[in-house]
Amino acid sequence: ILPDDEALLTATAEQQRQDLSFPAFAATVRRWGASIEVVSDGFGFYVAPMLARLGVGPLPVATAEMRFGTGSGHPEIAFPAGHPSCFVCGTCKRERVRAAHRQDHLVVYVGDGMSDRYGAAHAEVIFAKARLARLCDEEGWPYLAWERFAEIERWTEEAFRAGALPRDRTELAEARRRLVEARWPGESVAIHPEDRHFVCGPEVWGPGRHDPVPPPDVTA
Repeated sequence: ILPDDEALLTATAEQQRQDLSFPAFAATVRRWGASIEVVSDGFGFYVAPMLARLGVGPLPVATAEMRFGTGSGHPEIAFPAGHPSCFVCGTCKRERVRAAHRQDHLVVYVGDGMSDRYGAAHAEVIFAKARLARLCDEEGWPYLAWERFAEIERWTEEAFRAGALPRDRTELAEARRRLVEARWPGESVAIHPEDRHFVCGPEVWGPGRHDPVPPPDVTA
């Protein structure tokens, strides 16, 4: 339903309000030598221009690819960060978290929406608001509430100074233990992802699915 007009869509995106505390947060993460990635299940075309507008410099981005001027009358979309056999989400946030774990990273997940549920379920620490916070409440997952990235920046700085976030692989196990056992910052903010008992994707729904809700049994 979108017009094949990249300039119009980009200009519309640039008019949206942004959290101006994000650049300072990103700078703090980088200063401590940690990785940061933007993962979006949206249309994708607006992510890079909005990051450029914030002046944060190049960041890894996993999202959809929108192609304009293809002659079809509408932009075309591809999902390079999608799951190879589960099509419920355009961008598989779960697989981004699992990829980070394969590289021996502890994951702090920041989100606010329905699709964030699938990535947050596999992260050690969750920052949640809006829909994601309600989903965490329903699932009984511990999380930290947030409104602006300034709050997460302060937490990040304190967590690194306290040793609750690892500065390298040698600190990974101890950092996980400190977070899970509530040795910092005085309350439980994390659990091992395996203890959340939430699995999505073809392992549960079957391959080739676009909707996680099973269809009605027409043979009954």
